[in-house]
Amino acid sequence: MLKELGHQVIVANARKLRAISENESKSDAMDAEMLADLAYSRPRLLHPLQHRSAERQQDLNLLRVSDSLVRARTMLVNTARGLVKSDGGRLPTCSTEAFSEQAKLALSTEMKKAITPLLQQIATAAATTFVAA
Repeated sequence: MLKELGHQVIVANARKLRAISENESKSDAMDAEMLADLAYSRPRLLHPLQHRSAERQQDLNLLRVSDSLVRARTMLVNTARGLVKSDGGRLPTCSTEAFSEQAKLALSTEMKKAITPLLQQIATAAATTFVAA
C-alpha cells in the first residue's frame, strides 16, 4: 500500500540487525530512530528483503500442503506396517494408492477390525495428495 502511494519501502532483515536487537538500551522510540537513520543514510546495512509476489506465495503454499500430505500419508502407512509387524504379519509392497486394498487382503480378521480406520485414512490421503501445478 505504501509503494502504491509513492513511498519508498524498505523491509529490513531482522536477523541482520544486531545493532538494534543487541542494543542494551532498547526502546521502541530508539529502535525506530535507528531504523530511520539507517534507511536514510545507509539502507544497505538493513539488508533489505523482497517479499514474494502473491502468485509465488500461493505456489509455495501449495508445495507446503503437498509436502505435509505426503509426510502424513507416509506416517500412516508406516504405522499400519508396524502394527501388523508387531502382530507377526507383513504387508505387501505396493504403491500408496493401492496400499489400503492390498493391505485388507493380507490382514487377519482381528487385525482388519483394528486397522480399518487407519486404512480408510490412508486411502483418503492417497486420493487427496497432489503435486502443485
